[in-house]
Amino acid sequence: LVIGELIMDHYVLCQTLGKSGKEPLMMFLHRSKEQYAGGALANVKHISDFCKSVTLLTMLGENKEYISFIKIKICCPRRGNQ
Repeated sequence: LVIGELIMDHYVLCQTLGKSGKEPLMMFLHRSKEQYAGGALANVKHISDFCKSVTLLTMLGENKEYISFIKIKICCPRRGNQ
């Protein structure tokens, strides 16, 4: 049994374009976005490599916006991270 917080990690990959002409700001070009299941779910994925059965007890929040992503990661963890 793993009890813990489920964390959704979001990575936005960008290319640096340089400094803005008039303002002291850096400019970036959005390339891609990746999403990873972290926190307690990452631990469950590692433990499942050498345990037959693992149970995760966590909170998903009121909106449950990541429920389908989490189910894919639990049921088919070898599919990749996107």
